[in-house]
Order: sequence, then C-alpha cells, then structure tokens
Amino acid sequence: SIWRSKHLIQPHDWKREKSRQLLPLLSANKGKWIHRNRISDALWPDVAMSTAANNLKVTFNALNQVIEPDRLRGKASFFIERRHEQYRLNPIAKVVLDSELFESFIEENTISSLEKAVQLYQGRYFSNEYVQEWLVAEEQYYHQQYLTGAEKLIDHYIQSNALEKALNLSLQILTKDNLWEPAYRSQMRIYRRMGNDLMVH
Repeated sequence: SIWRSKHLIQPHDWKREKSRQLLPLLSANKGKWIHRNRISDALWPDVAMSTAANNLKVTFNALNQVIEPDRLRGKASFFIERRHEQYRLNPIAKVVLDSELFESFIEENTISSLEKAVQLYQGRYFSNEYVQEWLVAEEQYYHQQYLTGAEKLIDHYIQSNALEKALNLSLQILTKDNLWEPAYRSQMRIYRRMGNDLMVH
C-alpha cells in the first residue's frame, strides 16, 4: 500500500502500471542514485535502450503526477530526484517505508519491538511484484530477519510459559515459510511443555 499523507492511493490512481512498478525500485534503494539503464533493464528488458529511455521519461512523469498531484507545471519533483541519467528518492524528503520501520524494530531487539516487527511483516519483500526478481538480496535479508526475530520471540514465550502465543507464532512462521525447520522443532518443544506427547510424535 502507498499513502500520500493520509490518502491511500487507489489502483485507479495509477494511469500507467509501470509508474507503480518504478516506485519499489526507488524505495528499495532509498537515497541511492539508480542509473536509467538499470531501471530500463528491470521494467523494459526486451525493449531497445532508446525506446526504454523514452518510456522511462513518460513513466517518471506519471509517477510524479500520482505522488505530487499539486506540483506546479515545470517545477522539479521533490520526492523523486533526477540527475542526468540517474534517479532516486530524495533522502531529505519525509518518506516512511515499512521496511525501515521493520528493520528498526529488529535492531531494537526487545520483546515489544520484535512483536511489532513480526506483526508488521506481511510476507516476502514486494511479493508478486514485477520487479521482485531485481530485489532478491533485499527479499532474502528481510525474510531472514523476520525468521530470526520470530524464533527469539518463540523462545521467550516458551520460557515465560506463554505456550499458546508460542504455538500461534510458530504456525504463523510456517504459513510464510513451510520449510523453516526451527519452527517445527519449536512446535515439538511447545507440545512437550503442554504435555501433548501425541503431537510430538
């Protein structure tokens, strides 16, 4: 979801789908310049570079119209900067990314902050988005952070005898990653503490 102040941007607000797809690339590289060739490779992989460059100009303008609808004609975009053939999210603009909130909760590493991080994590980074294959490293990083933080919470819940919370969280992990073996091991510990030996076997 994308919010402009208190306004939730709706699907019909996007005049061009590529303009919506451009935003994840910029968001994942917040504050870093991205060359237009890299953007073109992600959004128009099978198009001639000259055509892709023209497409990017149109897409860039369409994106600005969505996130800065009141911008005066001819005035440079504030939230997305352009420098020659490079683009970036303006590092001084007030842009709040849930990925940054998630990371800050993980780094705080308290029970309360880890609970916030786990609640915030909705699944793989930009799952089902066209540009996800260009964000594999970021996807794996955030997913591992989620798994590690969730396992810390499960250990805390077990030690605190909050077994239902521990069990529910282990089940939640498996809905997001059914190959994560530590979650199955945690369930065995939980069922054993509950006295449910049948579930252990």
